[in-house]
Amino acid sequence: MADRAERRRLVREMEKRAAKRPAELTPVPEHDWPGARGGERPLAVWLSRVYLVALYSAPSFGEVEVRRLSVNRTTVDNRGGWSQDIPREDLQRIKRETGHGGWYGIEVYPCEQDVVNVANMRHLWLLAEPLPIGWFSGPTDLV
Repeated sequence: MADRAERRRLVREMEKRAAKRPAELTPVPEHDWPGARGGERPLAVWLSRVYLVALYSAPSFGEVEVRRLSVNRTTVDNRGGWSQDIPREDLQRIKRETGHGGWYGIEVYPCEQDVVNVANMRHLWLLAEPLPIGWFSGPTDLV
């Protein structure tokens, strides 16, 4: 385990690296993608000064195609975990910048026994068609 000085050095190094990246999300070449976890391999990965975003396929919802965006910051806190606080506005922009602006996105807060909280990450479940819940800007036949 890294001591306090080593963690601080790591934080500064990650902040320096992040500052050199573009402000907008840019595709990461496949050979630089993070390793597969639990057999899952991303469909795409993007990186910006602030965020690392990975796109995964997910089981369909009936006939509706579903994907998942996993989002975390590119810097770590003084304890060595990913920095916190990903605003809703940033998640909406990330959804748009990854080509999913027209998809319906939801976050899931599961039953207590199904909670997985191993890192400061946010997950957006993307549906190619909206659920009949939420707000809609115009007429809809979803009632």
